[in-house]
Amino acid sequence: MAYGAQSGNERCVVIDGREGKHYDRIGFSLAFSPDSMHLAYAAQSGKKQFVVVDTKEEKHYDEVLFIGKESVIFDSFDSLHYLAIRDKNIYLVELKIKGN
Repeated sequence: MAYGAQSGNERCVVIDGREGKHYDRIGFSLAFSPDSMHLAYAAQSGKKQFVVVDTKEEKHYDEVLFIGKESVIFDSFDSLHYLAIRDKNIYLVELKIKGN
């Protein structure tokens, strides 16, 4: 089970009862892989936004885009994609999750 939580001005994701790293902002939705073994979400620290996969922060961007309420889309149990902006350029970021 996973959910977002807030403590003062900081936000975190609680996964199986364990509080994750605190950020300035957490995205609207948490995305589970189809096999429910991985969790991904968008977060912000300072002026940079990024995606967190399990507990690992990926590359930092100026903005991670939301399409509707989703920011991260899992393509399979071990790959996902999202849109991000850096220096006025839009990127389709595709990640392969290692360790599977």
